[in-house]
Amino acid sequence: MKPLSIQTYPDYKTFLKDLLKREGRGSQTTLASGLRCTKSYLSQVLNGSNHLTSEQGFQVARFAALDVWATRFLLLLIQHARAQNHELKDFYAQEIEQARKKRIATVAFDEEREARLQAKYRAEFYSTWRYMAINKALLVPKLNTPSAISAYLGIPAREVTRVLERLVVMGLVAAERGKYRRASDSSLVLDADPLLIEGIHRSCLGYLSDALDRSQKYGNYYSAFWALSQSDMKAISAILSRATQEIQAVGTKAKEPEHLYFVGMGFARAWVEE
Repeated sequence: MKPLSIQTYPDYKTFLKDLLKREGRGSQTTLASGLRCTKSYLSQVLNGSNHLTSEQGFQVARFAALDVWATRFLLLLIQHARAQNHELKDFYAQEIEQARKKRIATVAFDEEREARLQAKYRAEFYSTWRYMAINKALLVPKLNTPSAISAYLGIPAREVTRVLERLVVMGLVAAERGKYRRASDSSLVLDADPLLIEGIHRSCLGYLSDALDRSQKYGNYYSAFWALSQSDMKAISAILSRATQEIQAVGTKAKEPEHLYFVGMGFARAWVEE
């Protein structure tokens, strides 16, 4: 469950109400016990003029599993609410605003850095078929070491190890005692960058050419040229689109995979007019 962003709240009571609503039935009783107060007193805090102490605020932070920064921010909100002197209240208001601005700037920087990293990793991942193949090969139980993958795919063991280490850096693979496994079901989504799309398809076509020489016994191939009208072209495009979706559905739901297979389809005009 995604934590609440406390820096977006104007006061701690609104945050606390949303927290209890998210936690569900019985959470107010549980929190009151942790704060060493009655449920009715906690209701008075939420809906009246009473306030939590800093000590109780710290217990709320533990209840909500807040990190250190969010805990400090919560305590600032409580101190601001409890302040009786206008100057002290203004002081805490300035502290809260400065903390909020710094937090927003930090989050924005982290998101921008993550976006740059993802773009960098995506370009590397889709630069060659080897990243895709090795990443998927880990779903086959017997293919969990560099030597096994090397023998299976015909790639030098040193190159397999290099790719696996890069996949670990990307967060897609985890290493455990010389063996590797998928660290996440997610992958680096291929976006609409035409250079990436063209590059990975060219790489996969190169693999298919090699595969024809090695595994004709197990392959299912079809190649042809057809003279088509515009409506015929659209009909074939629709057929290939449906086939692609069906293949993805089967591959995504595959259980206990035994081998790694390559699937490639292409449909294009025989020439491009200048």
